[in-house]
Amino acid sequence: MRNIKELKPDKNSRYQQGYIKVSACKKLFPSLYHQPIIFRSSYEKKFIQWLESNPNVHYWGSECIKIPYSYIDNQIHNYYPDYYVEMTDGSKIVVEIKPKNQTIKPNEDNNWAYRTWIKNTCKWKAAKKFCEERNMQFQILTENTISRLK
Repeated sequence: MRNIKELKPDKNSRYQQGYIKVSACKKLFPSLYHQPIIFRSSYEKKFIQWLESNPNVHYWGSECIKIPYSYIDNQIHNYYPDYYVEMTDGSKIVVEIKPKNQTIKPNEDNNWAYRTWIKNTCKWKAAKKFCEERNMQFQILTENTISRLK
C-alpha cells in the first residue's frame, strides 16, 4: 500500500482536487512545510480556508497522523485522517471529512459502498480509541457541517 502523500490529485476525479501552496498557510505545523498540502474535495479546500482564517486555530496539519487499524482481512493497515488541529486553548482535534452518504450504513446489496463503509467504520473506531488515549477529540465532518463553518 502506498503512502497517502503519494496519492496525487486526480484531474479526472468527480471531486475537486488540487494543492494548496505551503507559502499561503500561516498556521501549518512548521515541520510539515516540506510536504505537499493536497485537498481531495471542495469540502477539504473549504476546511483549509476555515483553518487559516479561524483565530482559535493555532496549528494544523494535513494527513500527518498515522493510526493503525485492522480490517476484515485481519491485517494491520494505516489510516491517515485528513487533518490534525491544535486550537489556541490547547485542545487537539483529529478530523475526517467525508460526504454524508459515506457516513451512513448502505444497503448490503451495494457491495462497494458496503465494504467501504465497513472499512471506514474500522478506521473511525481506531481513531476514536487513539484520540481517547491521548486526550484528543475525533470528529467526522460532512458537507452539512462544512457548509456551516464561518
